[in-house]
Amino acid sequence: MAGAGQTAQLPALDEQPRSISVSQPASPRLTLTLVSAAFFGSIALMFGLLKSDAEHYPGTLTAETSRLTAPADGVVELVEVRSGQIVLPGRELFLVVDEGLDREIQTAERHIDLLKTNLSRATARADVELQKHGRETDHEIFETEIVLTELIHAQYQRRFEDTAWSRSPNFFDALASNSIPPVDLRSLAVPADVAAENSRLRAIIEKAGIENDKATLQTRIELCETRIKELRDGKQKLTETIRRANGVPRLEGELKDARAALDELQSREAALTVRSPIYGMAGVVTVAERDVVTQGSTLLEVFDRDAEFVTAQLPSRLAPQLRAGTRVVVHFPGNEDRDGEIEAIPPQVERSSTASAKTCDAQLCVRITAVGRAWPTLPIGSNVSVSLAD
Repeated sequence: MAGAGQTAQLPALDEQPRSISVSQPASPRLTLTLVSAAFFGSIALMFGLLKSDAEHYPGTLTAETSRLTAPADGVVELVEVRSGQIVLPGRELFLVVDEGLDREIQTAERHIDLLKTNLSRATARADVELQKHGRETDHEIFETEIVLTELIHAQYQRRFEDTAWSRSPNFFDALASNSIPPVDLRSLAVPADVAAENSRLRAIIEKAGIENDKATLQTRIELCETRIKELRDGKQKLTETIRRANGVPRLEGELKDARAALDELQSREAALTVRSPIYGMAGVVTVAERDVVTQGSTLLEVFDRDAEFVTAQLPSRLAPQLRAGTRVVVHFPGNEDRDGEIEAIPPQVERSSTASAKTCDAQLCVRITAVGRAWPTLPIGSNVSVSLAD
């Protein structure tokens, strides 16, 4: 009941009642799609959680490496390589200049030039003296050879006569008989028996004369040959004496030693050219031209990209599960995973310097190589992670 003085408000006759919308039930297809999405999403989430639960261990991508160092103290004069460049075996990459070595080479070259000049002068002086003192020796050798030739000719004649006597005994009998009287006896009026006896004596004397001449000629020939040999030996000794007096052998020895020393210096200079020992990719170039380097300092590391591997630190508690050939998964940056296997199990663990024997910080440093798909191309030294394969 309304209070006094109050009138009840009734809806106007022309006002329309409000409409009420009722939602329609979802279609069966839509419901099935939503349920399937939720189901597969839960499965994917479950596998992701399982995968994330797998332990990951730190590793580093590396490769077979050749470390190039400075061969000596000096200055880098030339750099013919840049980081990331592919280099071939034997290619010149750096040139290091050792100023002290350059001065030694220049000094050695000047010394050799001086020795060559002195040797030429000494040789010329020795030749002049040899011609002066050897002219008489050469003349005597020439004269002796002429005499020797005449003696050999005479010896040949006497040998011919001796051969005639030895092979024709009738000639001796004819000469000793009356049928061929000697010339110096035909003008004499002597009895026939005396003339025959004289012919025999003359034949004997002729034969003995031939033998004597042969012996005499042989002796003179030997004397001439001995003299010629003495003269030639004396000339050779004279040559050596004159050369030694002018210092030729000494200068030749000094020149030989100086050339050997220069060869050694030049071989050291050639070693200052640093070449690539392998085919690979150049790492970080640590020097620039005009930099001062010390012997043994690193210039560059060359990586063999065909021999890449991963070094990983695995807890020693996993040792019972590990062996050579154990499969692992290598997780690279960019969510790229590749299969790998452990090459070998090291014989001892590594422990950090801050860890005690009671902690679990002991690590096995293993080397892992690729299996199956090639690893992605990343800079050497990139951090990766490793997990054991299921």
